[in-house]
Amino acid sequence: MTSSALLGRRILAVDGSVIREPGAITSTWRVHYAMDISTLGCQQVEVTRGKVGESLTRFAVQKRDVILADRGFANRRGVNHVLDHGGDVLVRMNLASLPLTDAQGNPFVQLAHLRTLQSGKMGEWPAILQGTKGPVAVRVCAYRKNEAQRIESERKYHQYLNKKQQKFNAETLEATEYVVVVTSLEELDAEGILALYRHRWQIELAFKRMKSLLGLGYLKKKDTEGAKAWLQGKLFVACLIERLIALGDHFSPVEPTQHETKSRSAPLSLA
Repeated sequence: MTSSALLGRRILAVDGSVIREPGAITSTWRVHYAMDISTLGCQQVEVTRGKVGESLTRFAVQKRDVILADRGFANRRGVNHVLDHGGDVLVRMNLASLPLTDAQGNPFVQLAHLRTLQSGKMGEWPAILQGTKGPVAVRVCAYRKNEAQRIESERKYHQYLNKKQQKFNAETLEATEYVVVVTSLEELDAEGILALYRHRWQIELAFKRMKSLLGLGYLKKKDTEGAKAWLQGKLFVACLIERLIALGDHFSPVEPTQHETKSRSAPLSLA
């Protein structure tokens, strides 16, 4: 359930997922997907080659839409695309990809603010984003993880470094202690903003369902046109299933008429 303060507004979670072609040397495709949180139904889907990165600019935005997105979408161009079309953003942040300033024009130093939070507590700070038409007021909202959550996040960070062969970064490790989002929404406090952001997980579940139930995870074709057609066919089936489920939820069985009741209860004649 979303806050009553956002009634009448479309809340979309957006994400992308990579699909690999078969073979030792594989090419990749990317599915760009937008889900309406209130219905869990697909609002927009696009298939591109894997080299086409994730961006909010790939999605159509209507006035007063609220867009939820993960760290991969936290960049100035994409955020401004949403704002320029009259929408609001709620995007998870990393340390560098979305530069912000304070009211005096100084860089917003994220970790310096986050360190003021106690374990298990939330906070928020005003900041300025450079929009296409001038400065835009936003808020940075954050939650400092408790000790158990911190240890788990640290474990996942080291696991990621080993898998990707990346260099250790002390500030990045420290940042894993927090959940940090930036938003242009004014209707909710920090607790409400972070609660709303958790709804984004629904799009992760949608991808898991499509990959496990519809076999979307790996392509069965190698040629370009065949691969794209296969992907689009799978996505069409996924959207069709969503539509049938939605219709089923609104279906109300009609009480049988008196004649139908008598007909069903009458013995079968063999004459």
